[in-house]
Amino acid sequence: MKPDSPSDRQRPDHFLLAHTERAALLGSLSSAIAHETNQPLTAILSNAQAALRFLELDEPDVSEAKEALADIVAEAKRAGAVISRLRDLLKPAKTEPQPCDLNLAAKDAVALVHSEALIENITVRESLAEPLPLVRADRVELQQVVINLLMNAFQAVTACNDTRSRTVEVSTHRVAATVVLSVCDSGPGIEPQVMSRIFEPFFTTKPSGMGLGLAISRSIIESHAGHLWAENSDRGGACISFSLPITPE
Repeated sequence: MKPDSPSDRQRPDHFLLAHTERAALLGSLSSAIAHETNQPLTAILSNAQAALRFLELDEPDVSEAKEALADIVAEAKRAGAVISRLRDLLKPAKTEPQPCDLNLAAKDAVALVHSEALIENITVRESLAEPLPLVRADRVELQQVVINLLMNAFQAVTACNDTRSRTVEVSTHRVAATVVLSVCDSGPGIEPQVMSRIFEPFFTTKPSGMGLGLAISRSIIESHAGHLWAENSDRGGACISFSLPITPE
């Protein structure tokens, strides 16, 4: 067996680091995830109790009981969807790239950070181009990148004292033979000295940050033959975007 070269030994394992960062990201979202799963579970309990009351009446109200049971089914599906997204994100194995709808990856990511946005009083807007050509990618890794960009945007807007302007927008559009996804925030923007180092591994401006999120995100996008970059917006705040080549027809 050919021994590893020094550069191979020094190169961090892309997939191991990506999984580690993914777990850390979900750890920071733990309270929001708990809230996201508790909501449907609470609704299921309330509707089950209501259905029992309707059926225990001297003249059982079957119609109301059916409505309560239908709500239970809907909330159970909602809880199942959250758990399914979490299970996918925690899978350590690398999956084969498949034709992927970037809009669906973005919607799943927004759904996972929904409660975090509510807790922090952040408005998340979606401006997704329809229809959007498919890209060939690992869907879970794309979700990880979008969640990372959203969490960075959340931290940027919460750094502002004005809670009324806490907005984050996720947008997609086609540019020539690529599709582009952008996450833009209403925060203070990125300082020039930070902009020049923002994608460096272990560089962070956060007291408890690992400094790996954006570096791994760029690595993931580049492994899909794409490009990731950051810029300040003319309207204020910052945008971090990535482009991916469209899957040939």
